Amino acid sequence: MEDAHTRKPRKAFFGEQEQMDASPHEWFGGSVTHLHIAVDDCTGRITAAYFDTQETLNAYYHLFHQILTAYGIPYGFFTDRRTVFEYRQKNRTELAEDTYTQFAYSCKQFGVELECSSIPQAKSRVERMFKTLQSRLPVELRLAGITEINAANEFLRSYIAKYNAEFALPLNGIKSVFEKQPDQEKINLTLAILVTVQRLTCKERTHNVDWSQSKPWVLSS
Repeated sequence: MEDAHTRKPRKAFFGEQEQMDASPHEWFGGSVTHLHIAVDDCTGRITAAYFDTQETLNAYYHLFHQILTAYGIPYGFFTDRRTVFEYRQKNRTELAEDTYTQFAYSCKQFGVELECSSIPQAKSRVERMFKTLQSRLPVELRLAGITEINAANEFLRSYIAKYNAEFALPLNGIKSVFEKQPDQEKINLTLAILVTVQRLTCKERTHNVDWSQSKPWVLSS
């Protein structure tokens, strides 16, 4: 049984755990969109961010791609227990018998540990980050005249770099456990052969993603 009131201590190494989640909010343009982010538990650094119209597998793949190209292969992800990440067949409890989702399968291909929890306090780092971003980011988007999602995603690149430079722990002196960045061909082959799932009411549709068109993220130390 997980304790809903226990706050986990900060991880010791950069890349040891990337907490991921999505937050619905009126971020820009007067309508609700979902901001997906990954936050490093050790440093408080936002390692990836992406807007989508709803919480989608497509957006989480974009987070994964951003992390792989900017930092390398993390030791693990920590997420909500949603079907985007984990699906356990009914009446089966052994992990070996789990049916992998597309995201979990891609994690397996890169050797990334995927841990899921239904307790919000277990991923308190990303939950607190959303509270901060909800008070700051909409103002910056409005001042920049951002009203549509493509422009918002482009804006995130520079905004997150500035945010990390000001608020995240400096990387100097912190050991990184990110593995070497895979070459672009391996990233493309591993992620592009998978499909993203857009949920429309109770049905699903799939489409391919051209990862070769994704731009690398700007890093800040």
